[in-house]
Amino acid sequence: MNKITHEPLVEPPEKIKLQVREAAALRGNIVGAFSHIEYLLADVCMRAWLRPEYRHLADSFPYKVESRIRSVRTLFSAEGPLKKYEATVDPLLDELLKFEELRHFMAHGWAQGDIKKNEITISYRLYIIAKGGSPTSETKTFSLRELQEIADDLNKYSANILGLFYRIYLDEKLQ
Repeated sequence: MNKITHEPLVEPPEKIKLQVREAAALRGNIVGAFSHIEYLLADVCMRAWLRPEYRHLADSFPYKVESRIRSVRTLFSAEGPLKKYEATVDPLLDELLKFEELRHFMAHGWAQGDIKKNEITISYRLYIIAKGGSPTSETKTFSLRELQEIADDLNKYSANILGLFYRIYLDEKLQ
């Protein structure tokens, strides 16, 4: 029984149940792919900072994605064996920022489905605090098709950057 209205809950159609599961899987896929990249950026810093040529760049652990990107940019722009990859790594770092806001909504937002014409859209609501401002609630809404396109784009991006860093780790013996 629904505790608020005391009316029996209505079981959603099987199609809607499948769409909800698909939306949850896509959310996990998006957050997971982004997490792998975030880890990789911190990992390359930690490994490179152990090497004599980069020890002077060792800084406090880069926690937020923006600080990880900054640390990786500094690392690859410094004189040393990683400099030869700078032109390839730099544009990929710019591309990661395109996914950051979405990742934030997916990881920390409240998800809510809306059913229209037997199709579901998912809205992610999140409290945002602007610098010097008060919290406001923001919402981003996606169809399943849009979530799938985002997941596909992020997975392609992830494969590119992970493949590049795998080669760098091998070539520069960072493993």
